Amino acid sequence: MSLSEMKLGEIVWKQYIYKLFSYSDALKSLIIIQLLGIGFSLLASGGGSSSDGYITVSVDTYSVDLVFIFTLIWIFVTSILLTTKSYRFEDFTFVTSRLSSHLSNILYLITVSAAAMITLTLSSFLLYLLVRLFANTPLLYGGGSPGSPGALLLSAGAFLLYFILVSALGYLAGGLAQIHKSLIAVLPVVLIVLPIYLSISLGVYPLYSFYIAESSFWILGIKIIFTAAILFGGIILLFNNREVRA
Repeated sequence: MSLSEMKLGEIVWKQYIYKLFSYSDALKSLIIIQLLGIGFSLLASGGGSSSDGYITVSVDTYSVDLVFIFTLIWIFVTSILLTTKSYRFEDFTFVTSRLSSHLSNILYLITVSAAAMITLTLSSFLLYLLVRLFANTPLLYGGGSPGSPGALLLSAGAFLLYFILVSALGYLAGGLAQIHKSLIAVLPVVLIVLPIYLSISLGVYPLYSFYIAESSFWILGIKIIFTAAILFGGIILLFNNREVRA
């Protein structure tokens, strides 16, 4: 490894450690968001009932789906915030470059994605305990419940992959918005309106079939890691030609 590469690595590491401690309030907000999601999840996410005239069976379904959605939103917003001027200027307390700043941000986003994965996985246990405490009916485990170790590991891995993907999308969106404000209006069209249009008018579900309906965990991992690398790499290249503050 060359001296310049070692120096870059040291700068990235120092910025990364600084951000872990400096942005610790972000993790506190994550916990609050997930607790809020758990609170809504206690209302039951689905269910139904059936009767033969003598016996009526009612079923309520509880899941951490809502907590997962809240966490995705949190990661997306957090990724965008890292691209704002107030956050970017903090990097210049170090001898830095745009490359080291981006690399430390990516490491930070991967770390908070892992933290979100852990807390979301634990939230499934918390939700189960709360339902067990307050429900007056017998409880049955679902296929992805805390009682299934294999499903738990696969779910945790999938959570991490989706969090990294969303963090890359948020980082790209925030970076593009910093380059040109008009892109703020274009991005929702590309990321939200276009996929909805394709699914409704043409019956094509590109995002669902490519990222969500994938049955193989390893293929899903390759798809998401490759996509995230392109998104992170794209924003680094876009900023590389911009003015560097020394």
